[in-house]
Amino acid sequence: MSPRKAVVLVHGMGNQVPLTSIREFVEIFKPNNEQLYSSPDRIMGDFETRRFSYSKEGIDYYEFYWAHLMKEPTMSDIIIWSFKLIFCKDLSDRARIPIYILRVLLSALVVYIGYLVIHYGNKILEANELINAVLSGIGIFLVYKILFPAIKSMLSNVIVQSMG
Repeated sequence: MSPRKAVVLVHGMGNQVPLTSIREFVEIFKPNNEQLYSSPDRIMGDFETRRFSYSKEGIDYYEFYWAHLMKEPTMSDIIIWSFKLIFCKDLSDRARIPIYILRVLLSALVVYIGYLVIHYGNKILEANELINAVLSGIGIFLVYKILFPAIKSMLSNVIVQSMG
């Protein structure tokens, strides 16, 4: 009798149903008309850790899911990571072109904002401009206090769950 082999699938990305990834992975290697057996892992003594195998194959499949062992990242963690990525000096070949494009776009945005401040910052407001400015300020305030928190909450949940 040949010794049994073990395949361990290690992952931790996303919010997944326990054992879904290992079941999908094991199905890839399913021999013809074989029954998949699942039994509790007696070594770990954990109900969520299971051993999957096919009767004639001689290979046991295990899953190690590590995401629940990690601290959930916050939006500030992701922003700090993004700035480190954008402004790091040694870029990988895969990230070089997208990061350079992002740097050019950010530089253009800074130049454009500078132009607007220099061009429109010194103008003296007339009466109708003052009314428009006040109404715009009220609109911006309402958006900032009502709409922005809702959008921020939705976006941060999506970003934290996918990028974190």
